[in-house]
Amino acid sequence: MLLWLAIYSVATSAITPVGNFLLGLEKVGVQAVTLTAGAIVLIALSIVLIKPYGLNGIAFAMAATAILVTGVAQFTQAWIMTRKRDVLEFEVAQQSAC
Repeated sequence: MLLWLAIYSVATSAITPVGNFLLGLEKVGVQAVTLTAGAIVLIALSIVLIKPYGLNGIAFAMAATAILVTGVAQFTQAWIMTRKRDVLEFEVAQQSAC
């Protein structure tokens, strides 16, 4: 159980700055959808895993949700936003060069 909780702690420590980055870019809707989906998946996994694995199942559900749902969604959205920014800067640089 401690292993899964440690993985969860490390994952959320890595995900939190990305979430704050998205909030700074005013992507609140992305945060809301991501966290809502993560909560739904966490509850579903917890219900499924509590009987066979007990608290270890819930710890695993927390770690899996943090990494697979919240982490993947937020890192993907942050990557998309940084790519859009690079494209916009490149276009502005080309226009000012003309």
